[in-house]
Amino acid sequence: MDFKSGLEQILERVAGSLGASLIGADGLSVTEVSRDAKLDLTSIAAEYSTILKNARRAVDAMSFGVLEEIAVVTESFALLLCAVTDEYYLVLAIGRAELNYGKGRYELRRAIAQFRKELS
Repeated sequence: MDFKSGLEQILERVAGSLGASLIGADGLSVTEVSRDAKLDLTSIAAEYSTILKNARRAVDAMSFGVLEEIAVVTESFALLLCAVTDEYYLVLAIGRAELNYGKGRYELRRAIAQFRKELS
């Protein structure tokens, strides 16, 4: 499995999905797939890496274990970020009109094992 086809499979399975990306903890996008030309996944990766760093720092400070996922919900869409490894995250953007948060989480979790194998 290559990363791009894995992301495309996630988009096919989640109604209302706008885009998906594999990003590094450094904020760089490894690969991305978008259904919406207005959705700038490269910028999202860069901006949300700060949120990931701060969340990881807070989780570590509180000894809560490993950060597994973050959800950010706005007027336009929901953004789900799930850890693949310590250094990589899967990101899924879902439009609010068809928001199926549970299905998005399920498909990201399902894909993590495959992405983890490829990154090892």
